[in-house]
Amino acid sequence: MQTNLQIKMATTVQNNAQVQPENIQHKITSLWQEKSMKTASNNQYQSDKINLSPNEKNKINQFISELKSREDKKEFFAHIFKTMIHLGKDEKQNFVAGVAQTFQSSDDPEMQSLNTKFTKALSRYMSISLMSIPLTNQLNHNISNVTLEGDNDDDDIGPI
Repeated sequence: MQTNLQIKMATTVQNNAQVQPENIQHKITSLWQEKSMKTASNNQYQSDKINLSPNEKNKINQFISELKSREDKKEFFAHIFKTMIHLGKDEKQNFVAGVAQTFQSSDDPEMQSLNTKFTKALSRYMSISLMSIPLTNQLNHNISNVTLEGDNDDDDIGPI
């Protein structure tokens, strides 16, 4: 299921055959900021504390302990990316909210540093997710419109 932001990006990319990279970056940035403002205003009306099941808390604590062991930026991002792609939409929201809540409730400087790294990596993951949808749609469109003309090409292949 696509969000409004993803649909806007897909429509924008499909309408512009050749889009300059600067324009894409500008559009994604503006759409991301627009979504962030809506999310921030929605979060004001929600409770600050998220109730997580013991199983979810264990997963989050295990995830954070694994993040602590990742020193390299690429490994750090890869771990977040792999974790996020295996979660459903609702699971992602609860998971990210739980991780953010855990980071924010801690006064440990290491946790604050992890929070900063996690936020940056999560933004990268979301950007990749947003940009991959128009690409996937275009590839699916191109694949579905492939035409095979005649059987004359089979003779050029040679014996099997």
